[in-house]
Amino acid sequence: MLSSLLLFAVLGAPAESSSCNVLYQLDDMSYCRIGQPFDAYRYYGCSCSGVCPDKPLDGIDKCCQVHIDCYTDVTNSGKCQNSNAPFFCLYKWQCMDQEPACSNENKCRQSVCECDEQFIDCLAKYPYPTYARKCPYYQGDPLLKHLTTLAPPTD
Repeated sequence: MLSSLLLFAVLGAPAESSSCNVLYQLDDMSYCRIGQPFDAYRYYGCSCSGVCPDKPLDGIDKCCQVHIDCYTDVTNSGKCQNSNAPFFCLYKWQCMDQEPACSNENKCRQSVCECDEQFIDCLAKYPYPTYARKCPYYQGDPLLKHLTTLAPPTD
């Protein structure tokens, strides 16, 4: 399905996604808007990696912080019945001319989709990272220190 989405995104034809987990949805949106996989952002910096979400290192990391805040706002808004909904919510969207567009009647799904769409739009403002910038804040915790030195998985 991912290769089909990439083909549709490159050709500008509509592609619809309703994948089974948020990372797949973000990956699909990333291919649509940026033309690259989402993997490069998963271990990036402090906010994206989750090591210190409130201490973004740069613009990319700030995008992750804003995305986390967006999910929190959706959860607190009461639009979703389950507080974990932003992390497991399946939503519909289309890729038209390298632009994701959300189309959900359900307020929870639409809000989560819009958070992801804004997130990918924010990331698209910056050059695609060729390495995962490490978070220097581990506050003496050996597990966090280990996490901040991990390289992203390579295929």
